[in-house]
Amino acid sequence: MASPRADKLPGTVVPSLIALAVLLLHLTCLTQYGVFRDEFYYLDCSRHLAWGYVDHPPFSIAVLAALRGIFGQSLAVVRLPVVLIHGAIVLLVGDLVQRRGGGRFAQALACLATSLAPVYLSGMHYYSMNAFDVLLWTAAASLLVRLLPSPTLSG
Repeated sequence: MASPRADKLPGTVVPSLIALAVLLLHLTCLTQYGVFRDEFYYLDCSRHLAWGYVDHPPFSIAVLAALRGIFGQSLAVVRLPVVLIHGAIVLLVGDLVQRRGGGRFAQALACLATSLAPVYLSGMHYYSMNAFDVLLWTAAASLLVRLLPSPTLSG
């Protein structure tokens, strides 16, 4: 049984704490290794913007070009967007669980799984279009859940 104090916490506290923890985890080793081979390719593409590429959509490249133009081309600047995207995905998953009737334990479990799954830890640690893809699909699922009626115990 949950303590009365825990019941008074807003539903966003647990996902926010887990998202903060995953951000800190990524930030501690953000520049501990060199540029990933795909990042070389994306950096080069960001120097030659186009409406379309054979193997990736233009949005992620436009974001990278804008970041490079504003903040320069350090490895931290290149990787920070995907780290922030990972945190946003954790928050969206927490919101999805809460909107479908999950309690704090369900939120914590789903957010921890999203934070610590190897596919997320590795794929959200170097610049890639895949991070944007996962974020947009998670946001679409969140929007869909907001449009659906809330679950009830009466069925």
